[in-house]
Amino acid sequence: MIQSFTDDTLHVKITGVEFDDETLKKLKGGKLKLSKILNLKKKKQVCQIAPNKRSHFVIHCTAGNMPDSEIKDLINHKIRSKAHVYVKKDGSIIRIWPFTEKYVWATKLETYTKSFRGQMFHVEVNYREPDVPTEEQYLTLADLYIEASNIEDCWPIIVPHIEIDRGIPNGHNDPTDFDYNYFYTVLKEKGVPIDIVPKFDHNRYWGDKKYKIPYDTDKNSWPPVLSGNPHQ
Repeated sequence: MIQSFTDDTLHVKITGVEFDDETLKKLKGGKLKLSKILNLKKKKQVCQIAPNKRSHFVIHCTAGNMPDSEIKDLINHKIRSKAHVYVKKDGSIIRIWPFTEKYVWATKLETYTKSFRGQMFHVEVNYREPDVPTEEQYLTLADLYIEASNIEDCWPIIVPHIEIDRGIPNGHNDPTDFDYNYFYTVLKEKGVPIDIVPKFDHNRYWGDKKYKIPYDTDKNSWPPVLSGNPHQ
């Protein structure tokens, strides 16, 4: 809240608003130069989980090294039941839909329950077992996460396709052999405050070889469970 101002100084009181460390230093004493405060930005919070909000960044893998022509065919046919973006092995992307387009779905949860559509960003990493994502794919995926965060002005919750579909018959198990901890390191190096972002726990997939395969007895949950034994 701006309490009062003169030609070159603003007197500012902040209530219930979080700013980054640099901004907090400028706020100390309650005075800021007018030319400076116009450039201040609020610190991003974690995205709110609500029907009209995009709250989750969903990671997929294609389970096949799809040729460019097959991916681009999704654009030609305006297919909405696929991911927004495909990330190729060299880190380049093929964008099926812009992240601003909400009416896109790529999980069984959204297919069977339409009310969940519009709450997720979907990215397919183009690889399949026994391959793993390339370094370039991890870097691009991190850039896409940041892009999504800028669209919603918050940090989306990070979750894999396997968790969204958990407990749904014939649910998917991708992305296979994805290194979550490494991805989080890449995000941190790019300036994402990953420690405050709710995210899928590396060990919920890698903690036991049985965790990599969904069970028929698993339970579906919204919001998705992010940690612990997936079969309990």
